[in-house]
Amino acid sequence: MKPSIQLTTAVLSALTLSGCATMDRAYQKTAGIVSPETATLRGGIRWMTPPLEMGLRPPVNSEQMTVFLRLKNSSGSDLPNLLPQLRASLEEAGYRIAEDMNAAHFCLIADARFLGENSRRDEGGALLTGGAIGAATGAIIGHNIGDKGTAGAIGGAVLGAAAANVLANRNRMVEINLVVDLRLGERIPGGIKTTTSTDTSAKLAHSERAGGQGGDTKAGTTQRQQTEVTEQFLFRNNRVVAHATRRGLTTQEGLAFLSSKLVSAISNALP
Repeated sequence: MKPSIQLTTAVLSALTLSGCATMDRAYQKTAGIVSPETATLRGGIRWMTPPLEMGLRPPVNSEQMTVFLRLKNSSGSDLPNLLPQLRASLEEAGYRIAEDMNAAHFCLIADARFLGENSRRDEGGALLTGGAIGAATGAIIGHNIGDKGTAGAIGGAVLGAAAANVLANRNRMVEINLVVDLRLGERIPGGIKTTTSTDTSAKLAHSERAGGQGGDTKAGTTQRQQTEVTEQFLFRNNRVVAHATRRGLTTQEGLAFLSSKLVSAISNALP
């Protein structure tokens, strides 16, 4: 059998016999290259407009500690616990949930817009880490094959390159975002009047030519429509983003963390 065939057989046999065990040992011996803090789930909250700058006035008595709550889910993601968690957090903050908007002093409409990975978080970190880990993994697997010569080095390098891709995915820093749009309303005594004006115009042009003579006729009309609407609430729009980052983080793994951060932030947005 030729040396190249022997090399291929040895590499394939080592990969088949050792399988996941070899990959796990390689991962354990190279995981130290990655900073330990990357294995810790970290994250926070980012507001488009800080809640204190939204101008909501604090309630003056317990009767005003009522809020009408509505949660929509435009993201299409599975968020079964977000609404009950938000209700519980508002109640813990001292608010009563009003089932009728007319009986509430505040109105909170939340729309979950996006849940998923923020691909811009990586900044090439996975490629750099994967290359370093792949080189070390090649040496480990080459040693496991037991060939001290060139064949072992080449075989280890080949498998190391493949392992680099696997380990890069396992060590890739991933950021998961949960984005919610908010519409916060405060009841204003006497209501808020909004006037909307619409101008519409129409023009008619007519031309006739007969017996060498012609005449032009032009006419136009303009209409103005004005609508006045009185609302009981003064609304402010805002957006809040909860972000979580960890090595190899999945959406489902980050969801509980994100929901907790988001619920706390939204409930504390009310004065």
